[in-house]
Amino acid sequence: MYTISQILSGIESPKKIAKELRKQSGTLQNRVLGCEVMSEDWDNLIILDACRYDLFKSVSNLEGDLQSKRSKGSATQEFVRNNFTGNEFYDTCYINSNPYVSIHASKSFYKLVNVWKNGWNDDIGTVLPQTMVDFALEEYQKNKDKRLVVHFMQPHHPFLGPTAEDKFSAFNGNVGSRKSALGESANSTESLHVWEALQNNSISIETVSKAYRESLEEVLPHVRKLADEIEGKTVVTSDHGNLLGEKPHRINFPEKPRYGHPDFSTAQPLVKVPWLEMPFKTRRKIKRDRPEHASVSNQGGSDDNNSVNQRLEALGYKE
Repeated sequence: MYTISQILSGIESPKKIAKELRKQSGTLQNRVLGCEVMSEDWDNLIILDACRYDLFKSVSNLEGDLQSKRSKGSATQEFVRNNFTGNEFYDTCYINSNPYVSIHASKSFYKLVNVWKNGWNDDIGTVLPQTMVDFALEEYQKNKDKRLVVHFMQPHHPFLGPTAEDKFSAFNGNVGSRKSALGESANSTESLHVWEALQNNSISIETVSKAYRESLEEVLPHVRKLADEIEGKTVVTSDHGNLLGEKPHRINFPEKPRYGHPDFSTAQPLVKVPWLEMPFKTRRKIKRDRPEHASVSNQGGSDDNNSVNQRLEALGYKE
């Protein structure tokens, strides 16, 4: 419900009404039309954060049947809330590099392994692919009778690869966070995240697109390595894509081109995600058990809010 003041504000500013209509329309479309990932047929679900379908199709050399599906979100928070929040998937272990999963679905799985806490790379400001493989294989050996979700952070920025190393030291979102933690002040350029820098013309779309592609190229060998080590049917997908200058909604609203992944949006580059079913020989027998709600990196306590906020800032979710 809306308050009287909100209604009056909308009447005085039609743009606010249009913005709210876009949000409500996008929220409904994504929730209703998106794929129910937990209802699909798989033993292992590998999620590549912020991976566009067209990018995956052009870069990936992984074996299997590649299709596309519509995501239930144009950003991780929306994807998590629409797929996991309030549900009980006690036949599933979730190996997690993204703090938003911990915030919105901390009790939705048999076990949630928060690699973003114990496996964080402070120099780059993310969780590296090999770290995710190590945590995933360790958990797989302990719980072969559970479905396995492995949520890699790549190709989401901070990007990996030569272009990122050469061009993005000031735009990855970790420089400002690191200086803040050291009690130092960051200048306006250092505090920018990559999509803000792109919107402000501080860096070119060609450079960002190249770094984005290289980040996917960096993670794919690790995906292959993981898939080769785990038994059962493996599917590779994404939670959402990225805008690279497109408008955020399918309907022709009067909007400016955008970058990154605004939530409640419906543009194809955001909600059309890869769905690669890899070849397999045998399936695992999966069973549901009483959940282990304390993760391997958080036993005996609750998540530290400061740690969550710092990780989200480094990934570009917070200013």
